Amino acid sequence: MKNYIIKIIAILSLIAIQPMLKAQKVGCMVLKEEISENYEGACKKGLAHGIGVATGIDKYEGKFKKGLPNGKGSYYYSDGATYKGNWHKGLRNGKGEYVFKIEGQDSVVAGYWKNDRFIGKSKNEKGYKITLRRGIEGFSIQRLNETDNRVEIYFERNRMRYIPNGLLLSSSSGYRTSSGNNTVFEDIKYPFSGTIRYSVLNKLGTSMISCELEYTIEKPGKWYIVLRN
Repeated sequence: MKNYIIKIIAILSLIAIQPMLKAQKVGCMVLKEEISENYEGACKKGLAHGIGVATGIDKYEGKFKKGLPNGKGSYYYSDGATYKGNWHKGLRNGKGEYVFKIEGQDSVVAGYWKNDRFIGKSKNEKGYKITLRRGIEGFSIQRLNETDNRVEIYFERNRMRYIPNGLLLSSSSGYRTSSGNNTVFEDIKYPFSGTIRYSVLNKLGTSMISCELEYTIEKPGKWYIVLRN
């Protein structure tokens, strides 16, 4: 009889707890408006936190933190586009792949994102990297626009542009032209890699210095490279 009473109490306790559990689930909020209508998954302090699925106009499956997509997850947009990759505070951040349609055909943007914007196939935000620099006092590499596929190279000494001795240039693509004191590579493909070699007199004018720069430009556009000695 005693065991029977204990079982009855246990069953009644479970029945009493069920509404509380449901209330916790209903009270678990998602702070990204587009997916805030329904949520199923882990919660912490009333917010989606952990693995879960949130739906609304859009749908998200993956990790949450403090009510927002955070970590790895898949996002399904109402227009049929998808993003699968990393998130931070509700925005695409890190490595990911965005698939969308143009005139009925799938288009893919894959690489690295920061604050919901695509920054390129590399997480290098500068868009370029230097693999070798020798004998060059200073340099600057600047992206002027995102449309013209060309790289312009200049040399400066005492704030004056010039063509150095023994200039040798190599590139991974495009064709080379010259105009005045600048050299241009046009119709190039990215990533674009190049090597620049030349010689200059030292400041005392007593000996020659061998100079070399190896670089890779990862983002498309119009670029200026200025080397100073």
